[in-house]
Amino acid sequence: MTRSPAVPAPGDGPRPAAARAAEYFELLLEDAAAIEYERPVVRARAAGADGDELAELERVKLLALEVREAFAARRRRESELSALFDTASDLAALRGVDSVLTAIVRRARQLLGTDVSYLTLNDLAAGDTYMRVTDGSVSARFQALRLPMGAGLGGLVAQTAAPYATASYFTDARFRHTDEINDGVHDEGSSRSSGYR
Repeated sequence: MTRSPAVPAPGDGPRPAAARAAEYFELLLEDAAAIEYERPVVRARAAGADGDELAELERVKLLALEVREAFAARRRRESELSALFDTASDLAALRGVDSVLTAIVRRARQLLGTDVSYLTLNDLAAGDTYMRVTDGSVSARFQALRLPMGAGLGGLVAQTAAPYATASYFTDARFRHTDEINDGVHDEGSSRSSGYR
């Protein structure tokens, strides 16, 4: 029985490019971390692969990483759609504005994976916005905050009706800081990154 010289048996020498490329399928099936996709290239380089083979492996690696990201994006999308269907089902069964708003805020927190979520409503007579519903909040002070338009990140969102996010709430100069709002945010333990939508 003869064997093709392009496919050496185990122990015959360096692995062929096709076998190295097949490792990427295994990595995809294992849902391996992105860093693991460097392994075939590193092994090929250590085995003395030539420049053409290394370039081809790099190309295959990039394609495999794109497939990996596409799978991850599809899983995220399916999860989001499932959550939206669940939300619609939950909301259809609820009666009363408070129950509906609470369900929306809770589901938003789950979808975004945040520690706290809340819904503020504008009070046109008072010229501010206030916490109507919170989920995950542990601070009564935070839950009772009223934010003048343009004050605090939530007040900026209420004033502009545009989304904002910050990685450093207490040093962000885009909005007016007040002691009351800063104390409420600090009390909630939100010195970590805060985002408002």
